[in-house]
Amino acid sequence: MIDKNDTNKHLYEIITEDLIEKILDDHFGKSGRLPNYLQLTEMYDVSMSTIKKAMQLLNDKGYLVSRVGKGTFINKKHLKFNEEQRQPANKIVFALINYNDANFFDILTEVEKLTKQLGKELEVHVSDSINAHEELISKLVSNKEVDGLILGTSRKSVFGVKLYNKILKQVPAFFCHDIYDSTVPIVTIDNYKVGRLAAQELLKKSEKKICIVLDENGYKSDDLKLEGFLDELEEQGASGRCVVIRNSFKNKGSTYEDGFNIGIVLDFANSEIDAIFASNDEVARGFKNALIEKGYAFPRDISILGFGNVKQTLEQDSSLDTIGIDSKELGKVLFNNFKIIFEESEYKVPSKVLIEPKLIIR
Repeated sequence: MIDKNDTNKHLYEIITEDLIEKILDDHFGKSGRLPNYLQLTEMYDVSMSTIKKAMQLLNDKGYLVSRVGKGTFINKKHLKFNEEQRQPANKIVFALINYNDANFFDILTEVEKLTKQLGKELEVHVSDSINAHEELISKLVSNKEVDGLILGTSRKSVFGVKLYNKILKQVPAFFCHDIYDSTVPIVTIDNYKVGRLAAQELLKKSEKKICIVLDENGYKSDDLKLEGFLDELEEQGASGRCVVIRNSFKNKGSTYEDGFNIGIVLDFANSEIDAIFASNDEVARGFKNALIEKGYAFPRDISILGFGNVKQTLEQDSSLDTIGIDSKELGKVLFNNFKIIFEESEYKVPSKVLIEPKLIIR
């Protein structure tokens, strides 16, 4: 079922994504023939003009071919996606959405070593949007142009997850961080343990209430941090001391500004909060500066713990304690697990790899 209430996209774009998903799932059978336009209007309960726009978009993306007098068919390169024997392309692709995605430069160093050891060529692709990123990946795999993928992504839709699961049946792939409600193989920090570690540390410093600041409900990695945080507090007999804040300022400014705005509006005196865990280092920095502006002495009056890239945090603010992993370590873990896949005689979809979080005290 499609969500017609998604106001972030045009209706024809939503239908296009659904049709692409069906194409990749071999929904239309071996012939690859699509229903005619009238049947599609009934199938999606939309106007003919909406279907025409969706079909034109599919044509532009190379998914369809029209045969006069016979109908509209899926391009042959997208048929039997999982069945044809793949010949080595001697190429590994590192694909991401921007240069800050997945700690790019440190991971790139390790990926370069990996491809050299495997005797393969490395291609790096940086896309300017999630859709362009996924179209590129789908094209590379369906055209058999790649032997392996290392991917960064912030995709959180069901469509994205299904696309990645489809790709994984074809080529080895690892994702450099977590994906919303996904079973695809990722290499990332253990977010549940992050929450437990944060609670352990702040319990040493707090005498009153402990606040945890997270992204809005449904963001998988933050939900795991919250679960670990609450479990640790409960085990320590301190569950009644927790204050949970969900960050909803996201679309109005930078992440730093989110933390600053929350710090400004929060009434610390009456809330009795004396310790904060912010699940993003930039939110933590914003919080800290807001408290200083309000006259609090940091860290004497309140303890603040952040989360993020350890190297980046060291460069930006040496006064904040944080939980994270070094991006070089992330790259090495990717390297070791990816190499194992190529050394196996039979390809199997890799498992999720979770890295133990580290507490950095400064």
